[in-house]
Amino acid sequence: MEFGNFVVVKKKSNGLYGAIDDKGIEVIKCVYIMSEPLENNRLFQRSDFFYDKYDSSGKLLAEKISGLE
Repeated sequence: MEFGNFVVVKKKSNGLYGAIDDKGIEVIKCVYIMSEPLENNRLFQRSDFFYDKYDSSGKLLAEKISGLE
């Protein structure tokens, strides 16, 4: 699924989510168990069940937040 100039992907080798650019380079490391949209941003669920929030340029906006923020 598209996210800004990136594509959210599930890495085959570990089954975890992140985002890649058009050259296949990970701009958001594939270390997340789930990903979901949030307005113009995206939440990536961590293994501790908190979320990291990224904007569409791949910038980390917030770490270790609940999914309700």
